Amino acid sequence: MSTRPSGKFAVVFGAGSSGAALRNGRAAAFAFDREGALVAAIDRNRAEAELTAKEITRQGGTALPFTADVTCEDDAHATVDGLSVRAT
Repeated sequence: MSTRPSGKFAVVFGAGSSGAALRNGRAAAFAFDREGALVAAIDRNRAEAELTAKEITRQGGTALPFTADVTCEDDAHATVDGLSVRAT
């Protein structure tokens, strides 16, 4: 059994990583994409999540932007539950 993320869903909170610099969340989203994962780019700033998803898509990958605040437990659970429905 392969442990590579190819063909799997990668859920990346903080994928927007606002600002010009490449920060951990966005870098993680790009790394999962390079490994062939389908990326759920999640950030509390929708525009930043969309930028990450658009860049991944532009490079030939698959990513969807989502808005959630990981500091709000209900928000995080609702997002993951929503992803579970989309993945099935």
